[in-house]
Amino acid sequence: MDAPQNEVNVLKPRSVHQHPNTPWRKVKTPLGSLEDAVKMFGAVTLENWTKGHKGIIGHRGYPHTSEDGKIFPESTEGAFVLSINVGIGTMETDAAPIDQDEEVRLFHDLTGKRWTEQDAPVEQMDFSRPVPYVLRRNDLKAGTLGEIVITSDQFVLTLKDLVRIGKKAQEDARDRGQDLTVRWLIDCRNTSAPFTIRDVMRLTKSERNFFYIQLLNFGIKGYQDLSGQVAHLSVAEGWEDLKYVLSPNFDGLHIVAGVAQIDLSPDKHLEANKMWVEDLANNLNVYGLHAPRTGAADDWENGGGPFDVTTLSVEDLLPYHKDRITKGLQDHWRVIKPSLPLISPSAVPTITKDGKHYVSTWADPTILKELDPDHSPKDYYGLQLSDAAKHVIKWHADFVLTDHIPQTAYDLSFHVADLGMTEYYKSLIEPSY
Repeated sequence: MDAPQNEVNVLKPRSVHQHPNTPWRKVKTPLGSLEDAVKMFGAVTLENWTKGHKGIIGHRGYPHTSEDGKIFPESTEGAFVLSINVGIGTMETDAAPIDQDEEVRLFHDLTGKRWTEQDAPVEQMDFSRPVPYVLRRNDLKAGTLGEIVITSDQFVLTLKDLVRIGKKAQEDARDRGQDLTVRWLIDCRNTSAPFTIRDVMRLTKSERNFFYIQLLNFGIKGYQDLSGQVAHLSVAEGWEDLKYVLSPNFDGLHIVAGVAQIDLSPDKHLEANKMWVEDLANNLNVYGLHAPRTGAADDWENGGGPFDVTTLSVEDLLPYHKDRITKGLQDHWRVIKPSLPLISPSAVPTITKDGKHYVSTWADPTILKELDPDHSPKDYYGLQLSDAAKHVIKWHADFVLTDHIPQTAYDLSFHVADLGMTEYYKSLIEPSY
């Protein structure tokens, strides 16, 4: 029987699938060693990006299992430190919804059960003491989480913890004579955006520089709405000058349009989402657009893909409609903000075992659903989303969030070499060979 950490995709040992028997750091690429290629793509940041260049962002850091079996789950100190150490200094994490007086916690799920001992909504969890991450044995047959088998020495973090991690990493880099940029992209779901803004504003000006605040479309109608939410918390003036990234998530497009999800239509509702993006971009200090693609729009346009769209139900057409709107938003961004990058995420399934994929959701992480990509467009395009390099190579994003940093850097190294950019990327670092 596999160790439970070898069932969870983001905790599995990393190898490049083209070189399964070679430690990833020793794999060769057109840019040199893969170890150096990772550093090259990490050296491209949201702040130094210029048109045509490509970068990598660590999706919740670099979760992993150490050689002695210790686990470092998503958004933990160990995951962030490893991401920084391999050269990916820009990392994504999530701000959980909280009660008004609580400090923001960096936690993805709406409940604690998948990753902690506490089976409660995040806003009801007890944070009066450090909350450790755990690993559960998963009952794939029943589609549910099982008993706790590992309690880690990694804990749910706050923004102040990230400041501590970032300062130490930059100080260590300076001692080595290196220039290191450490940043976190804080994904604000549901009601967490104004609280995240409040907590970042409570930091010193230099400490605020560690963070980009990512605004999603689930709980923000526009700039005036966000401004009202922030004013309710008595946040100090100047919050608009923090660093922001806009994220019109495909599951919130219908909310911006003011319709039920089943009624979402690219022909009717693209304009409303364009207005949402423009409104926030014109009033905030914005550094990029984070818009997830799946490729369904391309299949719709060219008649490709495994499904005959003329035979699909209204519900099964939703992945196509969402991706068509997202593609329209990306195209619009290139027009209105040509000097700012496009970012795209690539979350992998929670578990892959015996050729089958299982996912849990942020809303109900206690349920493990087996994907059926042969019959479900939603599941098929969800798996397309997990191919990180495709977001850059095929869908023309500038940055990709990835759960598999070595594989993504390997794939992108061939892409930029084909574009004749080898010398540019090599110039970004001092080679280690």
